[in-house]
Amino acid sequence: MKKNLLISSLLSVRNVSILVLCLIASGLILRIPALAGSSLLKAIIYSSCFAAYIALVIQSLSSKSFHEKTERKMKIDNIKELNYRAKRLFYDVRNTADNRHYLKMRKVMEDKNSIYESFFNGEYDPIKERILTQALNLTVSYISILKNYTIRLKELTEENTGEITERIRQNRLKSAYIKDPVALGDLNEAITMDEGTIERISAEKKELVGIDSKLDHIEGVVATFRHRMLSNIDSEDLLEKTENIINEASALSNAITEHRKHKLGARL
Repeated sequence: MKKNLLISSLLSVRNVSILVLCLIASGLILRIPALAGSSLLKAIIYSSCFAAYIALVIQSLSSKSFHEKTERKMKIDNIKELNYRAKRLFYDVRNTADNRHYLKMRKVMEDKNSIYESFFNGEYDPIKERILTQALNLTVSYISILKNYTIRLKELTEENTGEITERIRQNRLKSAYIKDPVALGDLNEAITMDEGTIERISAEKKELVGIDSKLDHIEGVVATFRHRMLSNIDSEDLLEKTENIINEASALSNAITEHRKHKLGARL
């Protein structure tokens, strides 16, 4: 924050403009023939310009209004960055999501866009700013979760559990007739591996059901934000509750992403 304030103060239009004007005026003054040859005067004049500039920078840093203006600009920049991330994720996922989830994701984006436009088309309101920021964070987490959800759902759909179950049944029948202990051990190991695969698929399907419910919850929160934003309903209570939802959604998104990376790494 302090670094951003210092940079903003150094690059402030007012401060830089005054410095430039001062340097131009100094240059014009030093063109006067009677003053042109004085190196000491030149050093004093230019030093005074930079001293005045430093004084303006210090004044800006001590100004409450400058702090508020800079902080607001940083928040707006963050909002625009989050909005860009949401759009980029949407375009990335829209061609891989199934139709049902694509329509749900598009509805979340439409609600987010309504909130975004309402904020920038009206007068500045800190509560609306918080609503928009939270809606954007939720949208980014939602699409990140959905991206990995759809990939895992497709992978599980492609795994033929019926074929694996049938193979387990056949191998169990064979085991009753095998006398060689080595061959029997190999067969039992194959059965154990197939049973482990069935258990893994079943566990992942249950996990996906839970993730789908979390996605539904996020959709509802973003829709509620849109309704309250457009209706100018006080949302202070909802904002406090949503902090936990955002943290949970972000944690879930990170966990799913790491799970995906680990799974891909295991295949290599």
